[in-house]
Order: sequence, then structure tokens, then C-alpha cells
Amino acid sequence: MAMVRLETSELVMGVADNEPFGEHRAGYHSLALMRHRSHEENLFVPAYCGVWFEHVVDGQRDDREWYFEPRRAQVELSSPAPGAACLHWPELPLWGLEARMEYRAVEPHFVDLTLAFTPRRRVALGPFLGFFFASYINHPEDMAIYFYGEDCDSGEKGLIRHCTPRHGTESTVRYAGAPQVPPFSPDIGDHWMYASFSNRFFAEPFFFGYWRDFVYSLMFAEAEGVWFAHSPSGGGEGCPAWDFVLHTPEHEVNTTYSFRMRLMLSRKVGASEIGEIYKDWRAGLAD
Repeated sequence: MAMVRLETSELVMGVADNEPFGEHRAGYHSLALMRHRSHEENLFVPAYCGVWFEHVVDGQRDDREWYFEPRRAQVELSSPAPGAACLHWPELPLWGLEARMEYRAVEPHFVDLTLAFTPRRRVALGPFLGFFFASYINHPEDMAIYFYGEDCDSGEKGLIRHCTPRHGTESTVRYAGAPQVPPFSPDIGDHWMYASFSNRFFAEPFFFGYWRDFVYSLMFAEAEGVWFAHSPSGGGEGCPAWDFVLHTPEHEVNTTYSFRMRLMLSRKVGASEIGEIYKDWRAGLAD
């Protein structure tokens, strides 16, 4: 199976495994397709993906073979119910990690995700364990992401525009309530975006960007354990990466770390309306 199709009244989506098809390249799983029914283009660069499980990181290793393991390891794609899809890595051979991504299409223009990670062996060289997800946006008119928070360099507060000047420069935005930097090895270079920190901080755990006549937003159930990340060139020239990192500062073997999030692709609405959509979704989640 290469792709499971998900639909709502407004969206057409496709969840892919690591197999190539058409112009879609091998090793790029997750949302190979996300488009609004009123528009023919794919939000994501067609050769790549959105919400792609790109890296497992521990802040200590600087090794591409380890970092890119999810694109090479065995992954199982299934459709457990109508309107749902699942990607499951039984165990990454190097990291000793089981990972699961569950997708559910929600009317009219959402997809809900649950992401779960279970270390099956003690492999990470420190207590920190992180999971980096990339989304390569298909030539947006505005390369930036937006979020509510603070720019500690300019003193600006409120709605913040985050557009990095080059890949690996002040890429990652932390939660204002937990801004400390983990004790990463000094050998970890800024080219690994998760270790290149901005002096901007988000206050609410959602961000969004503009594309054509639409707005694309990523919303997280909790702020703790989430960072946002940006590259102006992750998907190629003119195709930024609107990314995020999920992490746990301390991890234990055979303990599952779960995160819930919602994606939205809708007709353009303002920042305040996106904030209200986020609050309504968060209020409806069962604790």
C-alpha cells in the first residue's frame, strides 16, 4: 500500500508510506497530498510531504544515518476505519523506538493526529529525546509562519512573524513558559534546525501560514513538549519548511509519549479567528 486517501467536504488528502509513486519520492511518508477542493494544487511540494517524521534526535549525536532513520525503516500503512489512516514503525533498528501516527479526517477542513513514541531500548545518549517533523510548502507567496508570543530582541509582543534568513539560523521557537535550552552536546551544529534557537517564544501552541487563498494552521493540545521550526529553503528554492519538534526532556524505556494535534486548511481567515478555532478545539478535547 502506498497511499490512503482521506476526504472531507472541503479537503482531499493522501497519507503515504515510504514507497515512491509518480513524482513522489521514496522515503517521504505522511501527508503526500493535502488540497482544498476549490483548488487543484497540492499544499505540499509534490515530490515530498507534509508532517513528515524526518528525525529522531537526542541532542548528543551528529550522525545523518541515525537522524534520518524513519525514512529508511520499515513502516506499516493501514486504514483502520473510514476516514482514518495509520503509520506504524514497530521498532526503529538504531533508535529502538516504536512510533505511531494516527490520522482522522474531520469536517469541514481538519485532520486530527495522535503521535505516540515508545522507547523499547535505552539508546539515547542523554535524557532528552526529540522527534522532528517537516512540512515542505509548495511555493507560498509569504514564506513566514505566524504565532502569538514575544520577540525578546525587538520587545514585540502579540502576533509574531517568523521567517528565518537562511537554513539553520535561529530556526526553532520555544514555548514562553519553558524557554530553557536542553544540555545538548557542543558538537551539534546549527544545520540541525532543532538545535538552532530563536530568541522568539510562543505563548499559544498553534501557528499558521498563508498559501494562495488559504490559511494552513497546526494546533497542538499542549504547549509543553512542542517547539516550532522554520527554514526558508527546506523544500527547495521558494519552498519553506514549516516544521515542529515534539520532545520529552526525560524519557524512560517502555513508556509511551503521546501528542495530539490538529491541522487546518481553510479559506483565509484572520489571526484572531484562528485563535478562536484553536480554543474551541482545545476546549472540546477530553483530558
